[in-house]
Amino acid sequence: MSDIEELPDTEHLLAGMRAHMPVASAPFLVEGRVGLVIVDEVNGFATAGAGNLAPPAQDDQVDRMVSETDRLASEFDDRGLPIAAFLDTHQSGKPEPPYPPHCETGTGEEDLVPAPRWLETGPGAALIRKDCINTKGP
Repeated sequence: MSDIEELPDTEHLLAGMRAHMPVASAPFLVEGRVGLVIVDEVNGFATAGAGNLAPPAQDDQVDRMVSETDRLASEFDDRGLPIAAFLDTHQSGKPEPPYPPHCETGTGEEDLVPAPRWLETGPGAALIRKDCINTKGP
C-alpha cells in the first residue's frame, strides 16, 4: 500500500487538525486548484521597528521577502487562484513564553505588511487570524 493510500480521508484529517490547532476556521477549500499560503507576514515580524520581534531597522532580506510575496500574490490573484494569509494575532496581555509580547490585537503589529495589504479586500484571498501553531509547546 502506498503512503497516499494510508492517509486519512479529508474530513478525518481536518477533524484532527481542528483538535490540535485552535484556529477559528472558515471554509477555504478549492478542489483541484493550487493556492498560495502566506504565513505571518505581519508588521510585528516584518516591518522595521514595528514591535518586539520585528527587525529593529530596515533589512534588505526582509524587504526582498515582502516584495516577492507581493509579486507572487499578485500573480496568483491575476490567475484567479486562491490565497490564504495566516496572521499572527494575540490577545493583549496573554503571555506566550518564551516570546515577549507581540502582534497583540489592536496594536497594528498583527496586520499585514503594507505591500500585500490589498489582499484584505481581494475576493480571492482569505485572511486567517491565529494565535498559535502548536498549543502543546515544547
